[in-house]
Amino acid sequence: MKLLPLSEGMRHSAATIGVMLWLAFPFVYMAGTHARWLRRCQGRSFTGAFDSCFNDGLPVFEFLAFPVTLALTYLFARFAFSMFAPSAELRTRRWRLADSASGGEAFPLYQLFSTFGLIWTVLHANATPFSFTYWYLLAYWAGWLLWFLIGALSALPLTAQDEH
Repeated sequence: MKLLPLSEGMRHSAATIGVMLWLAFPFVYMAGTHARWLRRCQGRSFTGAFDSCFNDGLPVFEFLAFPVTLALTYLFARFAFSMFAPSAELRTRRWRLADSASGGEAFPLYQLFSTFGLIWTVLHANATPFSFTYWYLLAYWAGWLLWFLIGALSALPLTAQDEH
């Protein structure tokens, strides 16, 4: 029995949600950076001397997040749709961005990528201040966590019983 039975429509929706999470990353990254700064420098004001709260550093990584995310969007979309794609004989929709093989046929590649994605998610979520004020950031990282878990489970290989 398949561990996670998803219909083709659910798989397509999950892949699309992954791409939307990907495109939202630069905005969440900047909001997370600002949230960490607000938490660290709570109540402090500028005294005329530069310190950890008021430095003259340029937000290079924050601004690079946008072009890097856009540059890698096609590759991520290929990954997302290939991971969630059912086997070719079970497809009724067009999976333009998916590989011709299903995610289960590439076992354990997508599980490894999902593990790296889970680690990436946990590191970012761990850096987010745990406060109700930042619920949207925590919800975003929870969405990534759930997406990678569902993706890893949906890309498990089919057994002979699952195909019937």
